[in-house]
Amino acid sequence: MGTFFFDDSKHPSSGFHIVASVYSEKDVSNKIKEKFIEVGYRYGVDEFKSGRHMKNNQKLSCLRDSLMDIISYNCKIGVAISKPDENMSKISLALLRKMLAHPSLMGRPHQVYFDQGLFPRNQSIREETSLLVTECQLNFQFSCDSREVCGIQLADLTAHTCAIMLKEAMGLTSKKVNIGKDENQSWPEEIEIGFLLWTGIRYNFFSAAPPHPDDWQADEIQPMADVTPYGLYIDEALADEIKDAALARFGKMYLGCIH
Repeated sequence: MGTFFFDDSKHPSSGFHIVASVYSEKDVSNKIKEKFIEVGYRYGVDEFKSGRHMKNNQKLSCLRDSLMDIISYNCKIGVAISKPDENMSKISLALLRKMLAHPSLMGRPHQVYFDQGLFPRNQSIREETSLLVTECQLNFQFSCDSREVCGIQLADLTAHTCAIMLKEAMGLTSKKVNIGKDENQSWPEEIEIGFLLWTGIRYNFFSAAPPHPDDWQADEIQPMADVTPYGLYIDEALADEIKDAALARFGKMYLGCIH
């Protein structure tokens, strides 16, 4: 049984709110526990929060990088972008429905965990989740503590990462990161943070497979995976400039060589 974890990242001053989901075929809790112990954090007591200031905090930075590695090697992801005041349970279910339509997930049972405050249990929501339970063999767990359901911390990291990428695409942030120089590396010593973050998760989005090489168009950059059918939900109520930036940043993912 695979597992979905949901969390969000709020950015009202930028005009959007992101919900992210991380999906894993196998239990990732032991991997997360190992990374917590490695950096000296108390698993089940301490909690990773992406919004915390990490400058000069080596332990927290190392944990962030280790959790990102877990996502990169073990998980698939999806993101939903909405207005800050939108109903997050509605947005979460819209994203969940898109991910469940992926051919690799259809007809199989799944566990779904939502972070605290993300999914209030009102009547209409109970009715919609009941339909999903019947249609898609789902088991829902609401208002989860991410210290106990640690996979939610991966969703927190994904939501925060995608928020930074979207802000850069919108021109709201422009930060470069010094990655050093390797004689065998063609990259510059400093690269944009959005590009750096993208390199770590571009393979992980739920997406349609790239076209066969025989079908590539000469004027297109290939290979490109289309994220929009399965891994991206964009709220129609968003401002046009945010919708355009979100589609440009997450709609398609280049999977080829970047060196």
